[in-house]
Amino acid sequence: MHTSSGRGLGASGIASILLYAGSLGLAAALHAQNPPPPRPFLNPLFSDHMVLQRDVETTVWGWTQPGAAVNVTLAGQTAAAVADAQGKWLTRLGALPAGGPHSLTVSGPQTETVEDVLIGDVWVCSGQSNMQMTVAASMNAREEIAAAEHPQIRQFSVPWCGFNPGHTGVMHTEPQDVVISRWEVCSPETAGNFTAVGYYFARELRKSVDVPVGLIRAAVGGSSIVSWCSLPVIQAVPELKGQLDSLDTLRALIKEGKTGEAYFAGVVKEWWNENDPGTREGWFQPDFDGGAWRRFTVAEGQKAADLPRYNGVVWFRKEVEIPPDWAGREVKLCLTGIYEPDTEWFNGAEVAAFGQGWINRWTTIPGDLVKAGRAVIAVRVLAQPGTGYQGPSAASRIELTGSKPLRTIPLDGDRSLRESTPRAGLPPFPHRLDNDFQLPTVLYNGMLAPLAPFAIRGALWYQGETPCPGGSPVHRRLLPAMIADWRARFASPEAWFLIVQLPVLGGRPTEDPGHTGCAEIRAVQWEVGKTVEHADTAVITDLGDPNDIHPKNKQDVGRRLALIAQARIFGREVEYSGPVFRAATVEGDTVRIAFDHVGGGLVVRGERCEGFAIAGDDQKWVWAEARLDGDGVRLSSPQVPAPRFVRYDYVDVPRFCLYNKAGLPAAPFNVRIEP
Repeated sequence: MHTSSGRGLGASGIASILLYAGSLGLAAALHAQNPPPPRPFLNPLFSDHMVLQRDVETTVWGWTQPGAAVNVTLAGQTAAAVADAQGKWLTRLGALPAGGPHSLTVSGPQTETVEDVLIGDVWVCSGQSNMQMTVAASMNAREEIAAAEHPQIRQFSVPWCGFNPGHTGVMHTEPQDVVISRWEVCSPETAGNFTAVGYYFARELRKSVDVPVGLIRAAVGGSSIVSWCSLPVIQAVPELKGQLDSLDTLRALIKEGKTGEAYFAGVVKEWWNENDPGTREGWFQPDFDGGAWRRFTVAEGQKAADLPRYNGVVWFRKEVEIPPDWAGREVKLCLTGIYEPDTEWFNGAEVAAFGQGWINRWTTIPGDLVKAGRAVIAVRVLAQPGTGYQGPSAASRIELTGSKPLRTIPLDGDRSLRESTPRAGLPPFPHRLDNDFQLPTVLYNGMLAPLAPFAIRGALWYQGETPCPGGSPVHRRLLPAMIADWRARFASPEAWFLIVQLPVLGGRPTEDPGHTGCAEIRAVQWEVGKTVEHADTAVITDLGDPNDIHPKNKQDVGRRLALIAQARIFGREVEYSGPVFRAATVEGDTVRIAFDHVGGGLVVRGERCEGFAIAGDDQKWVWAEARLDGDGVRLSSPQVPAPRFVRYDYVDVPRFCLYNKAGLPAAPFNVRIEP
């Protein structure tokens, strides 16, 4: 139990945490010259059930009165510190072997004791939604959670975007000191909230490396690599100057007090009133005469009905009949198939506004708006061609809250539309910069900076679905620089960086062998994993879901990462990679590809060996006939009598047919055949 005479579970300690958290919201609204909020005596990273990195110095830090003396004791070691002029104290303990549990005691103007401290390996789990995805959302979640009795696996989950309690939602433009969270011990009661990739990695790793594992989850769905980089890393890339200009603009908005949901709502309302006659004329009112509007029917699966090329503001109206016994009762409105920003009205009252994104748009309608008889739903969309109001329409509906069995009113069938203002005549739609987590540095500032210099064994990195500004050439420069920067800031120069290569992100296999798409970012991930010291890349092209950018099979993702760690970090004799290109040799009009990591032999899954393409000097790619040839593959095509280039699965949606007998897929490649 975490005991304290000043924080933790002590009354005055809780007060200091809440004071710090509450001050964050105030600080975000004040000008830059205001003093920083109070900091807690001991950084919340140091809390009950924590895991510290073994075999390296342990850095412990917090805040107190300037000049105060602080002593730290752990596992028979004691270290001292004196708080600096800003009140920060920091000290280091010597390296400790794996083990525990221990108690960590910090004494000074107040005293805290952190209980159940384990010494093991700590991994930062970062990236976007596929790393943020929890065990509860993964494949076979119920069975996995029920069996998740692993007290030697713990997780510290960093708040989304680094927003502590009381924060206003404005992104952090400067590095922060503290994130408020706590360590959790893995059990059936807690495992559902663990990062799925991290948990399955830790579970697999512990089968051969019997030490505690601490997971620090710091991931945000939809985030860009630039968001996770510190300012010096971004400044070193001239192509990102425009991104830094946006960050400077946000700093100015914060200083001027032009941030927050209420402020932005006013900006958006003003934009609509100035640019959309439908808003000014009340096209959302139930008694508005929409008789002249175009009528159309949305059928199941229909796409962009009646709006194949329209680009601008579009209004939709749909009339429904509310049953008498629904009157005065809360309902939920669900609209599907809208991608662009929209606003929704129910019986003339504005009930919701959404930004851009493919989501089912759920809105709670209070009972005082629900009347028996005719009801009018109006939707205003800032549409682009093909993204106005799409299907499948059967999913759009009204639900009676709490009804059992669930009672619904489907919203398919007839509706009406009216085009308002073409986009060509519109100024840019307001972009809410203050909550844009794709801005450079903001996630590093809010989620990673508060953790440093906490020592780590390494990082698991699953990012790339969101493109990097500047494309793959900029990504190729940023990723190694980010790795080096993280290692320096976490005081872990030999920390491992295990990269997850992007899987198939949906759709049918690519027909054109020259259409690379996501192959370019996969190539960056592979290259960095193979050229940066203490880094590697897990190939998971075959673990995607053609219907979901968030595939649920995170068990095999974690297992493949763990295989790399077992072999490359801990020296276990296991095959950790699928077949890897070694050489290409031209023999007449054929090409023979030799592989490393054949894992006992090559295996083709499927009716034939697919995914290989060749080209001549003209670089016009064609699919090759491929057949196994011992521990290699032989390729040919009558269309390319003199092959000069060869690639495998180097397309947007690959076929992934080649494996080794260890069950691991071949890595995509794209090479020029050397004479």
